[in-house]
Amino acid sequence: MPPPKSGSKCCVDGCRNSCYNSPGTQFYRFPKIAWKLEQKNKWIEAIKRVNKYGWEPGLSSRVCSRHFIGNQKSDHPLSPNFIPTIFPTDEPKQSTSADCAVTQEETAGEYTSDMDVGRLIESTQMDQAKELPGLPTENPSVAWKLFNAFVFDDQISVTEDELVSYATDDLKLNLNELPGDMRDHLTVILLAYMNVWPGWHYKDDFLAGKFKKEVYFERFQKFMLYKMKSTVQGTYASAMKGLENQVVNSTKFNTPIKSDPEFSPYAISIQCPPVMLNTIVFSNVGEDVIMKQHLGSEWEDLSTTQLLNWPHVEVTFRTQDICFVRRQATEFVRYLNFLPHESNKTSQSIIEHVETLRSYGRQKNCYSYNFLEEYMKVYMEALKSTTRVGGQKLEEIQTILSQFLEDVRYIDVNNSIATNTVVLFRLSPLPFIRNKKLVRNNDREGDEARVGYCEIITPKIELVLLYFRAEQKDTPVLSFEYTDTIKASQNASTILPHISYKCTYCRQEYIGQNSKKTMFDHMKNEHKMEQHVRCTLCKKQFDVLNLAACRWKHKCHQ
Repeated sequence: MPPPKSGSKCCVDGCRNSCYNSPGTQFYRFPKIAWKLEQKNKWIEAIKRVNKYGWEPGLSSRVCSRHFIGNQKSDHPLSPNFIPTIFPTDEPKQSTSADCAVTQEETAGEYTSDMDVGRLIESTQMDQAKELPGLPTENPSVAWKLFNAFVFDDQISVTEDELVSYATDDLKLNLNELPGDMRDHLTVILLAYMNVWPGWHYKDDFLAGKFKKEVYFERFQKFMLYKMKSTVQGTYASAMKGLENQVVNSTKFNTPIKSDPEFSPYAISIQCPPVMLNTIVFSNVGEDVIMKQHLGSEWEDLSTTQLLNWPHVEVTFRTQDICFVRRQATEFVRYLNFLPHESNKTSQSIIEHVETLRSYGRQKNCYSYNFLEEYMKVYMEALKSTTRVGGQKLEEIQTILSQFLEDVRYIDVNNSIATNTVVLFRLSPLPFIRNKKLVRNNDREGDEARVGYCEIITPKIELVLLYFRAEQKDTPVLSFEYTDTIKASQNASTILPHISYKCTYCRQEYIGQNSKKTMFDHMKNEHKMEQHVRCTLCKKQFDVLNLAACRWKHKCHQ
């Protein structure tokens, strides 16, 4: 695990941990990927922040590992450290605007890698004033403390030894009879079963006093006895499979589904390397839905423009005068449906989100498109005047600057852009769609509806101008201090800009003079070529290569 970035601090109320005073502590970003939205919402709910302006985590908001069981987070929904549960007892503090800001170094950052489920359960003190009348409040049993925590959605204040004693004393488990793998994960299994008890569906009725507290607690205990007994008697693998099925059923039963009629109301989480992402396909055989992998298309060479507008590609451009980050943030919505199926979703808004970064004492400035264009002309002329820059590198620099200028012109915010500001915008006002299905030899017209794999693709760009500090010289001809330095210098480090690329899907960054080539090599080795897409307006099919070359535009979008 790499050390935390400069400025990392925990946003939990009462927690003072930061990268400066808590060495060895990890600081996790809030989940942002679409299929982790449920986990993000649970994190926010668990933290229970109080802010009169309605607090939401910003790109720089972090939760330190001290708030997770085992001092590590997990992305597995069965794990007790799927969400933060360990909190200080301090009174909530008012969050500040700094909690929702991002440092310059964090702007191009990605997200902390997944961690394995931790086994150590740290002991914490229980919040006061949340007790059920009529049941033990002095020296409560472990079972009651667990039950009480789940009823009130509080942190679980028991140690690992106490959980083991609950398993042996209350649930009558013989640890010597458990498989070795199950003994290692016993505490995780216990908490996972507690979390999916179907009785939590009636928690509101219970708190309203509609049935006896003793009966509700007894049924919880009987459920745990039954589940752990069946787990021990069966094999560990089959028990875990049954637990996963129960989580699916429990989620369907308890969670209100906000469904769009175009989409299925169930989520399927598929973990696979990126090379498989564009090569999986679904179909139905009888009453079953099957998933297979097809070969996919071979890569063709990409121009600089195509690479910059290719999904998951980010570029950072930095010189003494200017620094900006341009991230290809294309949104993919993937789902199963009966084919043929088309989406007519449209959006008239080009800009989706704007966020101001920390300025660290620097004034936020706005620069017009015309001024930036004139500066970049002078800058390119300076580069061409030196023999230290080859033709291919000049073409790469020119293309990156041209795409940046086109972004500024396209978003059309008073024909200008401000420093320390992140702008997320759509490259196309209309999404594209891709439908895939397995073709069978015995397919006939009029057969029953076929299940297919559908993708709605909305090309987006996230752009941030971190700084622009060109100093114009008082001369009859437009010139700048830095561009004149380039003309007079023979030092490559002074002349050449710093250009780095990153695959935002794999979180791999490539720097150096050959960063473009190594980025493309990564795409060829770790990803598959994007397949054809269809416009949701004109219904015509397009090659992604051609779309990326013209910024995902075609005639009907004009």
